[in-house]
Amino acid sequence: MKSKYIKLTKALTVLLVLIFISCAGGKGEGDKEPNNEIDQANDITLSQPFSLTINPKEDRDWFKVNLPEQGYLRVQASQVPEGIGLEIVFALYQEWEGKKEKRLRGWRKLPDALFISEAGTYYFVIKDDYDDASSGKPAQIKVDFLKEFDPTEPNNAPEQAKPIEFGADLKIAVYPVKDQDWLKVKVEKQGYLTIKSKNVPEGITPEVKYFVFDEWADPKVKTIRNWKKLPDACLNPSQ
Repeated sequence: MKSKYIKLTKALTVLLVLIFISCAGGKGEGDKEPNNEIDQANDITLSQPFSLTINPKEDRDWFKVNLPEQGYLRVQASQVPEGIGLEIVFALYQEWEGKKEKRLRGWRKLPDALFISEAGTYYFVIKDDYDDASSGKPAQIKVDFLKEFDPTEPNNAPEQAKPIEFGADLKIAVYPVKDQDWLKVKVEKQGYLTIKSKNVPEGITPEVKYFVFDEWADPKVKTIRNWKKLPDACLNPSQ
């Protein structure tokens, strides 16, 4: 029997819980040059703000941090000098490869957060967005680790879709930005699959997309209904 797969973005079904956690800390001593390459990355302390200076133009500052478990790595900036637009890339270090840097995704403006699937050492680099500005004044950077608060994670791909039961309330967090969560449900007969949401945080718009997944097909994922705002209902074809 085939399973119906549901892909949700920006908010999810039935009950959405969005949690932000912050930790207090004093000012750290800042980044230490040279740290323009990943193998020169400075160690940082979680929840301990530190200074970062983009000088000269095209300056890149690498940092690394050890994380204990699945969760989220969040990086924020404050007191950014005028004319500087800070961007970040997260990466892993490949010691035995020709290219030491394995990017986990592209450049994004701060603040930003990355889903961490397992414990390990994670790297990030910060620069000016257009590489055309510099300043002798420092910005303040704060890095936090948020423990996993979404029981359905990791489920960012069809193969990771979490099974759900009809009529069950589901608590799902949409974090970080652009998070998409896959769910699956077994459908026994023709009818309608109805999805609703409540307690949606301000600024979040719930949407849902429906698929059929067949691991032996090419492609494995077939769309049966495109993005729709919640609440929504999808006709389930007979199996």
